[in-house]
Amino acid sequence: MKTHDTYRLAANAARIVKRALTSALFAIMLLAPALETSAQVADKEWKELEETLRQSCALICSMMDVQELSEGITAECYSKTAARFIVRSMKKNHVKVPSEDAIMVFAIEFLTKIMDENDPMHVEFFSEISLECATRASRVQVEGPASARVSLSRFDEMFKIKITLGKSSKYYLMDTGASNCFISMSYAQELFEEGIISGENVLEPGLYEMANGDIARCNRVLVHRVKVGPYILDNVIFSVIDEEIGFICGKNILDAFQSWKIYNNPPALELSR
Repeated sequence: MKTHDTYRLAANAARIVKRALTSALFAIMLLAPALETSAQVADKEWKELEETLRQSCALICSMMDVQELSEGITAECYSKTAARFIVRSMKKNHVKVPSEDAIMVFAIEFLTKIMDENDPMHVEFFSEISLECATRASRVQVEGPASARVSLSRFDEMFKIKITLGKSSKYYLMDTGASNCFISMSYAQELFEEGIISGENVLEPGLYEMANGDIARCNRVLVHRVKVGPYILDNVIFSVIDEEIGFICGKNILDAFQSWKIYNNPPALELSR
């Protein structure tokens, strides 16, 4: 997602939130106590405060009946990022810590402040939330055991791994220098015909440097329920290239795991979540 696109989406989210903050603040302040002061808050207490703020921000979104503030910016992502941003700003500016009963009002007041386009924190906050939401949207999700070994096949001096999309299984050449997985145009067409991917899965094209040094512009698709050994992966980006190349397994699958290791004899890939 391009920077200006994510900021535009964040700005749209800001306008949605801003319209509801005033009425929410008025309703809650009728029952809210004053803020308390605290000379020092331990790390554990800061974490507890951040979690309480996250819940408060989530409740605000719920009060507004908002599930998604704008395309790609969910209420859950917004709440978590806002809570982290508020705590960091409190530490930096030595802001008084609110009592537990006053946190909701505090959250609304702070959010009202950062919704003001004239406030210096406005741009900083929405740059952060745009990056956070864009990152979350592209993050590969993994289901499966805590750790497992997946069998590999030798191919000259390299290895191939079996990856299943829908009912179709192919052997992909493992290339840790490739950022994404690659498939051929003809195979992508098969996946469309089988309903594994649709128009909703198509992403913006990307530029990639090939092994021979050439720069290729490739279409990209987002694929779910990708099977690798005992694991099921969602949000896996596959780049589609016109040439009938062999299938390539890139780093985006390996990086979805906490750790990975290749064994030579017998050939295997050890994966840990």
